[in-house]
Amino acid sequence: MCITLKAKNVEIASLSLFKKVYLPTPLAVLLTACGIILTLIGAHMVVNNVILIATLWGVSETMIGLTIIAFGTSLPELVTSIIASIKKQSDLAIGNVIGSNIYNALFILGFTSLFLPVAVPPSVEPDVVVMTIATLVLLALGWWREKLGKVTGLIFVLAYFGYIFYVGTH
Repeated sequence: MCITLKAKNVEIASLSLFKKVYLPTPLAVLLTACGIILTLIGAHMVVNNVILIATLWGVSETMIGLTIIAFGTSLPELVTSIIASIKKQSDLAIGNVIGSNIYNALFILGFTSLFLPVAVPPSVEPDVVVMTIATLVLLALGWWREKLGKVTGLIFVLAYFGYIFYVGTH
């Protein structure tokens, strides 16, 4: 969503119609706050209910964390990146993904460790290796091709499902 401040109004470009709508700034702030709250509530509901279903089906906690929790907590990033891609704002899409990963690895894990020690089991070593390899491949593709197209995207998605299949069978 493109937001431009203009005096006391906020200019918003609608994604579906691409026409500009002018809202008073307080209303735009209220709508933004409501959107954030509803996103948090929706993600919370998705994660809790999927965990309940997965637990009833006997799925391991590792698999739940690598799939369901990751998906539920990444829904806002997914939507933001899709909208940024549609609007041809690739810097925002890539920055969103990289920033989210750095934020999760450093801030969230670090902040959590301030309250309770976080055990890092040896079983996460393969996960860290895969994350590192994916990051290095993304970095190399960014330098080499400067653009990630549909084929590259499909390869990344298939690699993710291959990894999930591997984790689920071992």
